[in-house]
Amino acid sequence: MKLDRLMRLGCIGALAVQTAGCTIRPLPENVTRIDTFAIVHKVRCEARSAIMHVIYDYIRYTNFSPQLTEYLRNNLERIGDKKFDRLAKGGSFSHIDKYSNASIALDFKLRGNENNDLSGASSLARAFATGADVIGINLTTTRIRDDSRTFRIVDNWWDLIVNNRERCLRDFRNFGENHVYPITGSLNLLEIIDTFWRLNESTNLAVFKDTGESAFIDTLTFTTTVSGSFGPSFSIASPSQRAFLIKDASGTFGAGRTDEHQLIVSVYIPDSATSREKSKEIASKAIDVQQARGVLQGLERLTFPLSAVPR
Repeated sequence: MKLDRLMRLGCIGALAVQTAGCTIRPLPENVTRIDTFAIVHKVRCEARSAIMHVIYDYIRYTNFSPQLTEYLRNNLERIGDKKFDRLAKGGSFSHIDKYSNASIALDFKLRGNENNDLSGASSLARAFATGADVIGINLTTTRIRDDSRTFRIVDNWWDLIVNNRERCLRDFRNFGENHVYPITGSLNLLEIIDTFWRLNESTNLAVFKDTGESAFIDTLTFTTTVSGSFGPSFSIASPSQRAFLIKDASGTFGAGRTDEHQLIVSVYIPDSATSREKSKEIASKAIDVQQARGVLQGLERLTFPLSAVPR
């Protein structure tokens, strides 16, 4: 009876561990319950909300148009409508107008890796007068699956505000922070946009020598690893003297998954002569420069110092 219970327990444990990582392609929705489209939509709507809050705070603190401040006080969704344009142009609209061609680029990398290990060992034994014959059996299987997808979304600030109003109002919720899979929750993009705005207003952002333009870039990387294992075993005290029977057996069932989610945010403000499309191109190019710089820094860390070479 004890052996039967142990075997049942082993089967249940093996099933639990193996089904924890049984997807053919480890996509984000397998663990986050939110698919790629929903993740992108959430991030864009959060960025949109952050931009609107920063614009409103600027209008409120500078007080260049009290009427406009009052108009937006209870509804930031009015930013960009006809009355907003009329009231803004009645004040010192040039302070905001210079941001009309601003762009934001969002570069996503979503990677999932799963591994499942199964190993087992058993001994067959048959007793005789002076000892026992023993046959050992071992089995090991390893399964690894990996999926990596990268893409980039580039928006103009005002297009993002005006053209996505209905979709964001319908679908976007104020997600709280998700400490297990942060990409699915609030990323505090308001801090990124606000920091960029204040730096751009009070200082001169450095110029990228590769593009000749200035941009503000923030790189967010989240890595979550979950793993587990189960190892049942049993043994029989005395082998049979008539035939080979199982003397002992053991197994290890393991599963693990690692999800790496990266988001690079690039914000760029062009001069008045730069078109919206060119502004978007520069914001995207700034991410390319940042990624190339990261590769070079990685190679520099791997370079063996010449001073360490024996002479």
